[in-house]
Amino acid sequence: MTIRHSEADRVVDEVSAYIHQHIREPITLHRLARHAGYSPFHFTRIFKNRTGLTPMYYVSSVRLQRAKDLLLHTRLTVRDIALEIGHQSLGTFTTRFTERVGVTPAQFRKTASMIPRS
Repeated sequence: MTIRHSEADRVVDEVSAYIHQHIREPITLHRLARHAGYSPFHFTRIFKNRTGLTPMYYVSSVRLQRAKDLLLHTRLTVRDIALEIGHQSLGTFTTRFTERVGVTPAQFRKTASMIPRS
């Protein structure tokens, strides 16, 4: 199956918007593929070809960036932030955050708060 660049860009743009709008909900590969109108296999190929990331890694990255923003700019608890980005388990959120960032969410917030703002 060959897909034109403009069609691939449309698919990625629509799915990216969908992810941002539904970040609090469970997001699966099947759900994203269905939204795009492709099988999970073909959708993954299209998405990875255009972005360099698998769809689920992209979802994880969007969630991680949202969590960082909330940690830096709100007083929400880490538990509330986990829920805000679609994690039902504080433990899972903390583990995934720590694996990707290198520090716990609480350490990230504390370290960032010590950096002077210009």
